Formats: sequence, structure tokens, C-alpha cells
Amino acid sequence: MGIKNIISRSTFLYALYSVFSVMFFVWFLFPSEYFADYIEKSVAAHGRGVLVEVETVRPSFPVGIKLTGLKIKTPVVENVPVDYISASIDIFSLVKLQPVISFSADIFGGTINGKIKIPDRDIKKSSVDAIVIKGIDLSICSNVFASHLPGVGISGFIDAEGSYVSAGRGHGKIALTVNQLTVQPEKSILTLKNLSFKEITAQVEIKNKRIQIENCDIDGNEFDGNVKGSVIVKYPYNKSVLRLSGKFIPEKEFAEKMPLELVFKKKVNAGDEVPFKISGTIKKPRFR
Repeated sequence: MGIKNIISRSTFLYALYSVFSVMFFVWFLFPSEYFADYIEKSVAAHGRGVLVEVETVRPSFPVGIKLTGLKIKTPVVENVPVDYISASIDIFSLVKLQPVISFSADIFGGTINGKIKIPDRDIKKSSVDAIVIKGIDLSICSNVFASHLPGVGISGFIDAEGSYVSAGRGHGKIALTVNQLTVQPEKSILTLKNLSFKEITAQVEIKNKRIQIENCDIDGNEFDGNVKGSVIVKYPYNKSVLRLSGKFIPEKEFAEKMPLELVFKKKVNAGDEVPFKISGTIKKPRFR
């Protein structure tokens, strides 16, 4: 073996040793408690009523961190069920003064991934792109938001993709799919104990506190249909204002069992396309 090969091999081994040594010390000597305390204080100072407790903060590669053992409290929800949140920054984006942070979280039994872009390092202009939501468990959401949706049990799963820009009053678009949805009122409606749906798809636009619903198609076991309109979000959520319209198409068994003529003021047969409007609030909706 030539002297040059020996030097090259030694250099490579020293470099490899150095890299692993740095990784070892970064991982095991990482100041987890310091970062956890810093995150908790920063959120308390700038989170608009949001409080967070972090059990551990660990580094992730290439440049990022992972938060576990989280307890998140908001003005709306006492305890947000989060397993972990991880984030990493695009190093090259720092050169352009346009930080890009990729994030992922295990929340409400599902996952959320996306990229946060901060133009000119101004958080007020930030946007969230490439949002991908998978497997959010509505039964967990129902339990968490029980005080805002009294008397209704909900189960099913949500998948979605979209983006959101915080500049101005905020604006976002999202494509939403709800699978295996079951809505169970606290009290049965005549002989009907629950409503179940195979799939609901919708295009949703968010402007400030207004949710605009477009192209919402409903594929249900009791009825099919479509809905469009808006929901003006208020707090508590059961006071949110409804301005919806659409078509209702009942299945045979549902049309025979339910006194639909009392709601629509006319006889409704299976397969009929019946137009409707919903106003009022989530707590007290009015049907026409």
C-alpha cells in the first residue's frame, strides 16, 4: 500500500471520527432543559393566550429540533392532544433572508406536515405552504371540543391539503376529505340514532373569520347531496353563524322512516333532489 493511500485513508477515518464525535456530543450534551424553558417562555410571551409545556427537546438532522412530551393549552382548548412536533430549517433560505421551516406533528391522532415561509424575517407576513393533513381522528376532536359542540358525538377521519397566508387578515385554501363520518345526536331523532357518511369532499377558502365552502359533495348512507355557502366563526364555536344552501337527496329507507315533509313543507320521495337553506347558528340552526 502506497504512502499516499495510507494518508488518504487516515484522513478519511479522522474526518469520519470527527463527524461522529460532533454528532455524539451534540446529541448527548444538547441543552434540552434550556431550550424547553426558552420555548415555553417565548410561547407564553407571544402566543396570544397559548401556553405550552415541553418535556424534552432533542436535535434532529440536518438542522432541526424535535419536541416531545408536549402539553398545549389554548384559550379555546384546555388540552391539545399532541404527541410530538419536529421542525428543521432550510440553511440556504437563511442566505436569502427568507427562512423556510419544514415541520411535522402528530396531533389529534393524525399527522400534519408543511413548510413555513417567513419573508424578510417578518413573522406577520409568514405563510404555510404544502400543508398535508392525514388521518385526523374526529372522535378525539369531538372529545376535545365537547364544550363547544354539546349533545353531538362525532367520529371519522380527515385528510386535507392546502396553504395559508397570515398577511393582512389571513387567507387560505384547503381541499378536504372526510371518511367514515358518523354523527350521533345525544337524543335519537325518532327512530334514527345516528347519521353515517361514506365520504364528504369539499373545497374550502378561509378569509379572516369566514369559512367559504365550495363544491362540497356528500355521499351518505341515509342521504346524498351537496352544500355551499359560508360559516362565520364566533366564540364559542356553537355560536358560529351559518349561511348554507344545497340539495338533499334521501335514500329509500331514510325517506320512508323520517317525516321529511315536516322539514321541507312538502312530500319528499327517495331520489328527489330537494333544495334547502340553513341559517342561524351551529347551536340553533334553522332549515328552509
